Amino acid sequence: MNETSQCEVYSETTNEWQFIASFSIRPEASPKLSSVDDQLYALGSCMWNEGDSIPDTRVECYDADKNEWIRKTGIEMFRSFQFVPASEEL
Repeated sequence: MNETSQCEVYSETTNEWQFIASFSIRPEASPKLSSVDDQLYALGSCMWNEGDSIPDTRVECYDADKNEWIRKTGIEMFRSFQFVPASEEL
């Protein structure tokens, strides 16, 4: 199943929130939105699935004229490691 994330934008002109097209970054990835140079971007991150992290590194940009999200690139993700305390017998 291809899940999407709903998105709303606020219009200062009408003083209202309105739904726009959903982006394809999975909700479990805790996507973040950012506005840069009057462009709205959705950025993925890591999803947590029973202790494992699964990256969703997509970056999408909203095209207001077409009311759609366009995939731009991915984000480099560094692997994280789980550290276990060393024995006191060292």
